[in-house]
Amino acid sequence: MDLALGRREVASILFKHSRLLIILFVGILVLVYAGSYVLTEKYKAHTLVLVQSGREFEVPTEKGGLAPTGVPQITKQEVINSEVEILSSHDLTEAAIRAVGLAKVYPKIAENNWLVSLLVTLHIADSPSEESRLNSAVRKFDKDYKVEPVTMSNIIQLQYWNADRDVAIEVLQKLSQIYQQKHAKIFGDKGSGVFGQQTSNYEAQLVSVTQKITELKNSEHLSDINYEREQLIQDRSDVESKLRDLKTQSIEAHRTVDYYREKLKSMPELMLMNQNSADAIETAKSRLLDMSTQLLQLKQRYADGNADARAPIEDLQNQMAQIKAFIADPTVNQAKDFGRNLTYDDARMKLQTAEAAMPAVDQKIAFETAEDEKIAARLRALDDGEASLEVMSREQDTLRELVHNYRDRYEEARTSADMDTHNVISVSVIHAAEADDRPDKPNRLLFAVIGFAAGLAAVGATVIYLLIFRVSIITTESLERTLGVRVLGAIPDVA
Repeated sequence: MDLALGRREVASILFKHSRLLIILFVGILVLVYAGSYVLTEKYKAHTLVLVQSGREFEVPTEKGGLAPTGVPQITKQEVINSEVEILSSHDLTEAAIRAVGLAKVYPKIAENNWLVSLLVTLHIADSPSEESRLNSAVRKFDKDYKVEPVTMSNIIQLQYWNADRDVAIEVLQKLSQIYQQKHAKIFGDKGSGVFGQQTSNYEAQLVSVTQKITELKNSEHLSDINYEREQLIQDRSDVESKLRDLKTQSIEAHRTVDYYREKLKSMPELMLMNQNSADAIETAKSRLLDMSTQLLQLKQRYADGNADARAPIEDLQNQMAQIKAFIADPTVNQAKDFGRNLTYDDARMKLQTAEAAMPAVDQKIAFETAEDEKIAARLRALDDGEASLEVMSREQDTLRELVHNYRDRYEEARTSADMDTHNVISVSVIHAAEADDRPDKPNRLLFAVIGFAAGLAAVGATVIYLLIFRVSIITTESLERTLGVRVLGAIPDVA
């Protein structure tokens, strides 16, 4: 179709149906704009909340101010998002509605409408419960309530729309107050009771460990371990020195005994002298008497049956037997004179002296050995006691550190709890709730623009309809396209 002809046809349609199109456009515009007066007018109350970097957002630190390893850091955006969620929570909005009053915030929800009243009167339905009314009010509140953070700042803007301007302001004020209390409750619970209980437990454990250390020191006599150890080491050195000397004496005594025993076996007790036989016999008898006395002494000394006494007793008995045989021998030449062998007697004396000294040396060795074992046992007891004390001391130091840290945390938690009681928190309202004197909703200018756009759309749709579904020929150009022949002229209808 020719563009010029199309314009003529459109112009013809617009001219022919201008009245209809104008009525349609104006009617839609008026209808949409009038609809803004049908909707309930609402006033917008708004306020601003500042979220500062306060103590409740700080990451707990150990002694010295260093953050514990692996503790995640909290970004400012996370803090803002958390506060937005708290401000948008169901509990907060419900508490605000309860604080102001459901009948004051949403009187239509608080009162039954005519349909519900009719159903209740006819016993068809039950009257809505207080809980269901409150839930309905919260759902409506969520539609009229808006929380949004201000870009690139620590400020959160709260907006609330209500048909009553004063109610809108009051609701937003109550909501801000409840929010601050809720924030203090959420972030202010530092667990002072837990820290206090834990501090008491650690203090009780510290007292118990201290008492065990005192009891161990008293029972094991561990007042000065280092000094006592030095004294015991010195005493043990002295005892070991004495033991070495005594063992040396014991070895020498055994060697002396063995030496003289072997020597006496090959040495005669009597020797030939210029004496008559009678004197020799008398001397032998006197010697026999001395030996009997020595034998009796040896038996009394070794009455406990010591094996070391068997050899000297048997040796003495053999010598006595020889002397008895000498006296009783009838063939002995009475003319020969016999006398005591002084060398034999001297060896016998030294043997007896060595034999008599051996038990005393052995007894001293046993005593010093027992003393050495006693000192060694005491040293082991000191080492075990020192190890136990070291373990208990480490435990005591650890408990002292824990008591100190938890007491500090307990005091910090108590301080925080006191501050929370007085709402000393890091969120504050920097702009009191206020509302404009004129309603914010509905926006009548917006409705006018929408009505204008809807009217234009309706006119355009009508024109397109008339162009597509028309049943008459409007212009000569339309006739030529319809008949396919040239039109020479047109006669106007003047009837």
